Amino acid sequence: MNVRIALAGLLVLVIGCGGNPAAPPAPSSAPTPPAAAKRPSFVVVVSDDLDVRLFEHLPWLGDEFRKGGVSFPRAYVTTALCAPSRASILTGRYAHNHGVLMTAPPHGGIEGFVASGLEADTMATHLKRAGYRTGFVGKYVNGYPRGVAESYKPAGWDYFVAPLEALRPDRYFGYWLNDDGERVEFGEADGDYLDDVLAARALRFLRQATEGSDPFLLVVMPYAPHFPMLAPDRHAGRWFDGRALVTPSFNEDDVSDKPAWVRNAPLLDAAEQDRALRQKRLRFTSMLATEDLLRDVLAALHRTERADETYVMFTSDNGILMGEHRLALRKANNYEEAIRVPLVIHGPGVPAGAERRHFALNVDLAPTLLDLAGLPVPETMDGRSLAPLLKPGGEAAPWRRDVMVEYFSSPEGRSSALRTDEWMYHELESGERELYDMRGDPHQLDSRHRDAPPELLQSLSDRLRRKRDCRGAGCRD
Repeated sequence: MNVRIALAGLLVLVIGCGGNPAAPPAPSSAPTPPAAAKRPSFVVVVSDDLDVRLFEHLPWLGDEFRKGGVSFPRAYVTTALCAPSRASILTGRYAHNHGVLMTAPPHGGIEGFVASGLEADTMATHLKRAGYRTGFVGKYVNGYPRGVAESYKPAGWDYFVAPLEALRPDRYFGYWLNDDGERVEFGEADGDYLDDVLAARALRFLRQATEGSDPFLLVVMPYAPHFPMLAPDRHAGRWFDGRALVTPSFNEDDVSDKPAWVRNAPLLDAAEQDRALRQKRLRFTSMLATEDLLRDVLAALHRTERADETYVMFTSDNGILMGEHRLALRKANNYEEAIRVPLVIHGPGVPAGAERRHFALNVDLAPTLLDLAGLPVPETMDGRSLAPLLKPGGEAAPWRRDVMVEYFSSPEGRSSALRTDEWMYHELESGERELYDMRGDPHQLDSRHRDAPPELLQSLSDRLRRKRDCRGAGCRD
């Protein structure tokens, strides 16, 4: 019997859409290879709702894979919600510039991404024009294929496989798939487990792409560990104690210093705490299939002798709160559990076991791929290439000193936060504020906004205001 545990009464926050004018390209910081065939290939794997703490406890991803490349312990998403973050990964833009603000209409989801016109200006379209073979496998922008045909293939992708999420959402079993233009139905057998099917399609693309000499881009977005956190039979017996992921912020006792939306959340009772711990355990088990997927991808690259010329990147679209600050299955906020994500990069010349404590963002991935391919990075992209950090000695590279994160609520409300080395400063659309000393209080238990020096608050607020509506180069410092 498949491992399936139905969890009722879980609160899911739905938040996500617009466009950005074209601008001349910026020069590349990486040398242009002499011929297209010499350009590197790319595999980008993006998990769904994987927080950093769970990643660090995964037996292979959090250990062997992490140590095999450069890791970024301060990687963040600019909006901690599926659809906005996925659009940011693909376009290199903040949500306030690509316009996918929520996971559903009127300002988000697949409809918002299509309406923005920015599907024609992604990492895939740029690399395809440069001679890359491109493949996408996995969960696309939320709501696919609402408003488009079931066989819809977004611009830039030679090969496209995605669950028809709008028809059967949140399914690891019993779903439909756009299998590169063909609608295929999958049932309840263990062999129908979604992330295993996606792994098989990713390997199919790699077999086809590596038959020739052209470079390729493969983006894989598996479903785990997203709710309902299911796993295939082979991992059913793997035990993990969810208490290993409990931090001081779990079921926080005193939230009087926090905004009203947190203060209004009651303490978790014993049953709710047990459920949260069970969910943590299920998330761990579901991620083991993602480990299988990535191991199979690496093995396929080695079999074709393309591993030495391929960059492999692993990250997540966002994190999630699993009982921290009394909140279960909540994202779209400024807390570290939601906005900080794993990011590990392997590839040619990348030093194994290195760590870069520079702020890295989801909007940096598209510019990084273009830069490593020797292509100009468009000025319309808000991120900056991570390529200088991937070299030996990259820890000395000059870099941004803070990051801005944002999230949205309907009707078009907006909150934003500034994360610096020392502080997390948050301004809510309600007019409330938060301020955390991230060195002395990394779990964000004690907001200092009431007793902080006025000049500190003003300085952080001014900096946040300057970045709040940034575009292009204005977002990169």
